[in-house]
This record gives sequence, C-alpha cells and structure tokens, in this order.
Amino acid sequence: MYLDAEFTNFENPELLSIALCAEHGPELYLELDLSQPGSNRTAKRSSDFTRDVVLSQLGQIPGAAVGAKDIGNRIATWIQDLPAAQVVVVYDFQPDYDLLERALRESAIGLEAIQKIVPVIGDFIWSEEGAAQRAEKSWEKSEAEWIFRHHALADARALRAADAEAMPNC
Repeated sequence: MYLDAEFTNFENPELLSIALCAEHGPELYLELDLSQPGSNRTAKRSSDFTRDVVLSQLGQIPGAAVGAKDIGNRIATWIQDLPAAQVVVVYDFQPDYDLLERALRESAIGLEAIQKIVPVIGDFIWSEEGAAQRAEKSWEKSEAEWIFRHHALADARALRAADAEAMPNC
C-alpha cells in the first residue's frame, strides 16, 4: 500500500487530503470538505504554497470530500475491509504517515486499523534506477484526470509507480 498526504504547512501540519493505493488494486482518496466550517478554518492555516498548489486541486474526485471527523473512520473501515491480516504502508515522507496515524487515532474505530498496519519509510525508492522516470509517467497519466503533482492521489500513484517492485502490474 502506498501513502501520500497533503497538509497545511510544515510547522504544524494538519491533514487536507490523503491517498492509499494498493500495489495491484484498490485505491482510497479522501479530502476535507472545505464547505464545512471547521475544514475551512483548517484550510486557512495553509502555507502560501499549499493554498496555491494543493487547495486548488481539491474537489476533483467525486465523493472524496468528507468532514474532518469522518476521515479517520473512512480510512479505518477501508483498511479493516482489506483481506490481508497485515497491511504494509509505504510512504516517503514521515509527516504523511504521522497524519494517517493521527486520523486513525482520532477515529472511534481506528486503533484496530493501526494494529494492522506495518509502516515502511520508502524514501529508498527514489534512489532506484528509473524511479523518477516511472513516477513521471504516472503523473502524466494522472494529469488526464486533472490531478497533478501535490495531489495526494497523484503522488501516491507516482510513489507506487516509482517502486520497481510494484511495477509488473501497475
């Protein structure tokens, strides 16, 4: 499972969107529903970069917008519904995993999902031969869906594509 998250800023990151992409199969993408007052306040704490690049991409995936309190529940349910006893979650930036875990901890049903996760920092993926080219091709495919770099789903797919171990069926 490959993870990417987008967040407000580096100083005090708050989750804006998150994607989990299986090696060969299902994907989950969720984002804060910015029409809700609490989510709107979170978005206002975003850095200039996040406002310009990340927030402008929200709202592209139908059915992805949820309230802040629902994100953890939706992730937990999705992980618990996966048939594997353990789910390896690969990420390349520590705050992404921290925000996943925080969302699950804030969920009434998230602790079981946390226990099912085996976290793996995958920053080594980017040193693999051809990783950047595979990721670039993935971003190009995502652009056809009007999602670009720094969209959690596009970036999780790119991380999956960059990983040579995942390539045969991706």
